[in-house]
Amino acid sequence: MKRKPLDMNTVAERLAEHGVTDALAVYEANKGKDDLPFEERVITDMVGKLAFYGSLSDKQYDFMTRLLKAIPERAERDALRKAEAETAKVIPADMLSGRVKVTGTVLTVRTNDSRYGVVTKMLVKHVDGWKVWGTVPAAVRGALERGDTITVEATIKVSDDDAKFGFLNRPKLVDHVKATTETTEAA
Repeated sequence: MKRKPLDMNTVAERLAEHGVTDALAVYEANKGKDDLPFEERVITDMVGKLAFYGSLSDKQYDFMTRLLKAIPERAERDALRKAEAETAKVIPADMLSGRVKVTGTVLTVRTNDSRYGVVTKMLVKHVDGWKVWGTVPAAVRGALERGDTITVEATIKVSDDDAKFGFLNRPKLVDHVKATTETTEAA
């Protein structure tokens, strides 16, 4: 039995029920286009799947809401990232010889399957703005989170494409400070 897609009026009603009516306008303006920005591409795909399958999960509608909010903020976000990249310093030459201590804020922690098994990597930003990517030391694997401050001892190899980005080799944990989270209690 062949599935019959929903008509666009029904799609509009389902989007309105979840408070994401703007998603239909994004879909109509971008369907069939290539090279869309991330938010528009995902929203267009989700609305198309809603029309084809007939429903989306609550989490998908929540994600669509976040994407719709991100579209008008994109120019400001991109300008901040560009300014941050321009003010970042180049990795100092003294950091490139032998094992050195690197301290910075964890921006990303990502676990991937590789040919060596499951590997957990981190992106760390130094106070001077340069960034390094490398394996999370075993001592903090599973405990390291975005926003934490970490100090490792490792060798650094600068990227061939960007002097403000490098790769950590064989990082050994020196110190790990959890990010503080402020909680407000209702009185």
